[in-house]
Amino acid sequence: MLAIVDMMLRINWAVLAYNVYQKDYMNTFYCLCGLLAFSLIINLFLWRRLFWSKYHYEEDDPKFSAYVDKYSWTAYIIIFMSYLLSFQAIRLTYSRFLGKKMFMASFSRRLRYFRLIGRLTVFEIIMIYLPAVAMNIYSLTYITND
Repeated sequence: MLAIVDMMLRINWAVLAYNVYQKDYMNTFYCLCGLLAFSLIINLFLWRRLFWSKYHYEEDDPKFSAYVDKYSWTAYIIIFMSYLLSFQAIRLTYSRFLGKKMFMASFSRRLRYFRLIGRLTVFEIIMIYLPAVAMNIYSLTYITND
């Protein structure tokens, strides 16, 4: 659920940015765009660097690479979403969503994987969610209802 909620939150921020831009609330618009841009930077430069470039989960982890080979279409879509929307999307691969086998990946080096995603989650809470809460407080305080 965390993966789905996190991805939907990014889509919500994009739609909200469009709406506040139309109503000329530029401070909120710039803050939302900044959050979306920073989120993309985290996904591309931290998550992709660690998941794909440093640890090579897609090739070097035997269990996960077997999953990628067996369910390549699902794996590549989820991995792409983890780079584009939120790195939390990778959690869909092992979520057992709807009891489908295509969502039952495993990792040979589970501890390393969970440590990586846990650290990035804490980083995301501090660098994305806390500023988002502050921006929402600002917006609720200063934006008038039209």
